[in-house]
Amino acid sequence: MKRWLLSLVLLMGLAATAQAGSQVSIRLVAILPGPSSDSVGVDDVLAVLKKNIGENRYMVSAEDKISLPADNQAVSLVDVTVVCSGTQKDLQISVRHKGKQLINTNVSLEDGKPFILGGASGKKSKFVLVFVAR
Repeated sequence: MKRWLLSLVLLMGLAATAQAGSQVSIRLVAILPGPSSDSVGVDDVLAVLKKNIGENRYMVSAEDKISLPADNQAVSLVDVTVVCSGTQKDLQISVRHKGKQLINTNVSLEDGKPFILGGASGKKSKFVLVFVAR
């Protein structure tokens, strides 16, 4: 009985490890005037956005996902191109806006914890990129 239970626990641990950090969602989020209660598409990261950026209305303008490990995977989010390479613990992120290089950085993402990158301004709003490993 003990061996069976130990085997089951080990298998559950292996399954969780295989699923952890298998992809990263990337969202281009507009920061707009208004109450955060009117935000759209950011329920899972709203508390972090409010804590770091303040009480605003947040709306997802575009989103995509990449698989990990990434090998120069590119996603286009409106006029922003994000290229990722590496693993969840050492992910290189390159961001371009209309072909112009904005940033190159390396990050270590934790499962479910958002990484916010940005502060770019558009004609009517500001934008941030939100990365979440799942």
